[in-house]
Parts: sequence; C-alpha cells; structure tokens
Amino acid sequence: MTARPDNFVLYDGECPVCAAYMGIARLKQLRPDLQVLDARVEPELVAALRAEGHEVNESILVGLGPKVYKGAEATRLIARLGSSNPWTRRIALVALGGGRFGETLYPMQRAFRNLLLRILGRPQIG
Repeated sequence: MTARPDNFVLYDGECPVCAAYMGIARLKQLRPDLQVLDARVEPELVAALRAEGHEVNESILVGLGPKVYKGAEATRLIARLGSSNPWTRRIALVALGGGRFGETLYPMQRAFRNLLLRILGRPQIG
C-alpha cells in the first residue's frame, strides 16, 4: 500500500460537480505543494483513508499534514486555498462551499452528487 501524501485533495473525478469545483479552485496551479487526486484512480489511498475512518463517497477529503478535513470543513478549506484572484473565482468558491451555511448545504450537495451519479449511471467509488 502506498503511503498517504502529506498534502492532498481527494475528490470524485467522475462527478461533474466535484470536477467543476476543483476546476474553479485551480488548486493544481495555485498550490503546487498540494496533490489534487481523483479517488477513482487512487484505490490504495481510498483504502488507506477508509481504514482511518474517512469515506470518500461521503465527502471530498483534504489532508494537510496528519489532519484530514471532510465535508463542509473541506470545502471551506478548498475555498480558502483557491481564493486568490480573480474575485469571481473567490465568490464562486465561497458560494459553493466556503460560506457560513456550508454545514447546512453540504448534506444537500452530497445527496445531489449521489443522485447525479445514479442518473449518469456511474457507480460509487469502490
């Protein structure tokens, strides 16, 4: 099993909403120290995180050092990490995940993701 990277974002690359959010955040360009990883092509990392009690089908996961952030906390962190100019990207990131209502919105976003994957005929991450 591969070691868990120190700094990473693990998301569902087959979820159009998740992929769009990561595209807006532009973390690969803005934070080269952060590995942006598609969970569907990282089965060993998914397994390692599950062993630690983190389920990628329930949340985008952000690892910074030993700490793993998930859910609304992870989307707020992504919004902060990807919020450098332009202001339109900052507004989009805050609206989608970084706002103060994130705790309330995130369960609805997760339900929408699951529904969207079913409509598109894509399975959950194995």
